[in-house]
Amino acid sequence: GEHTAAALLITTGADHKHLGVPGEDELSGKGVSYCATCDGFFFRNRKVIMVGGGSTAAIEALYLDGIDVDVGIVHRRDRLRAESALIDDLDKSEIPIHFNKRVIEIHGEKRVESVTLECTESGEHTKMEVDGVFIAIGLKPNDILAKQLGLEMDEEGLVKVDAAFRTSNPRVFAAGDLIGGVRQAITAAAEGTIASLNVLPLLGKQYPW
Repeated sequence: GEHTAAALLITTGADHKHLGVPGEDELSGKGVSYCATCDGFFFRNRKVIMVGGGSTAAIEALYLDGIDVDVGIVHRRDRLRAESALIDDLDKSEIPIHFNKRVIEIHGEKRVESVTLECTESGEHTKMEVDGVFIAIGLKPNDILAKQLGLEMDEEGLVKVDAAFRTSNPRVFAAGDLIGGVRQAITAAAEGTIASLNVLPLLGKQYPW
């Protein structure tokens, strides 16, 4: 039905993009992960790959390396898209980077055991034994409502907000993964709290202090 409100706070989040390869969904939570800071600790002293070439993949690979995970990066292109400072950090580390490779299948019975890689130049297939596959190829914002409201978004589909988490519509606020930034539950909760406090004046209420 139709609802009327003085203000609106959107926190519809975003979903991790998937590789869409055999074994990915079946082994999700069994060695396939989309969050290094959530699951990395379980892979200490074990071999994993980080799939992706952007800043998030670089940050998470460096994090895994820092907690004694044997991590390598797999990227389908011949260079990373990460920020230059992160690339410098990777260069200083011992993290191997497998350029021009893409994962075409993840193997395992009860847990991840190996992956099949395809060379994007020659088409040659190789098998790599790993204990885990971390995937960081981007997020797809749940932006249906934002689009319906005609809110301004960036090229990645993230809703643009100001310091008060106000969108291009002065009575619509947004927070969490829908606006990008650090993607952790604690930061999303903090953003939602700040946005809620900034909504109060529109409701004719004062801050609770």
